[in-house]
Amino acid sequence: NQRQMLLDLKSKILSVGVLSNPAKLSSLLDAFGGSVQTDFQANEILRLYSLSKKIPNSTVQSIALAGNTNSTNYLSGANVNGADVLIPSAGVGNFTNIQAYMQRLNSNDPVVKENASVAILNGSNADGLASKTSTSLTNKGLNVKAVATDTLHKTSAILVINKQKTATLAYLQKTFKVTGVTNTGAYPEAANYNTDFVIILGEDVANASQ
Repeated sequence: NQRQMLLDLKSKILSVGVLSNPAKLSSLLDAFGGSVQTDFQANEILRLYSLSKKIPNSTVQSIALAGNTNSTNYLSGANVNGADVLIPSAGVGNFTNIQAYMQRLNSNDPVVKENASVAILNGSNADGLASKTSTSLTNKGLNVKAVATDTLHKTSAILVINKQKTATLAYLQKTFKVTGVTNTGAYPEAANYNTDFVIILGEDVANASQ
């Protein structure tokens, strides 16, 4: 499989005389050229070697990018020049979602690890407030699924749809200075979004951001 092939390549590169012999290294890379495509430069390959040479093969883990525990497929099948290949679901060359997924796996921030989904509704008269908030929350590691306009609200509200995302709830409550609401009956707009949280930005947030 792909993991074993890469481990074999690592072991071969680490064998005596390969890195110190440009002809051998070039020949080895040519042999794998039909299976591996990369934009690494030679100096970057050497840097990768220096980082990985002390990592035992037995500690290398495989991460599923399709059919993983989050039920998210980061890869999709495609036909390129007559060959069946896997490409990022976001599009050829677009590794944004995959990079974000790997960052979550390696993060110690509980909010990032929870990867909570949110919908942000602008219930104020401040133009662009929801979009600005979306950028801020995305940078924090939240998964913004929707940005929309709501009816006018004097105060903001955090509608808690998924009570399991406790770290995210604590972060949102601290950020917007309101307590999360689990009884969403007074906010019928919440039913329009399949997310862990629905955030309604009221005039209080708009005034505070001025």
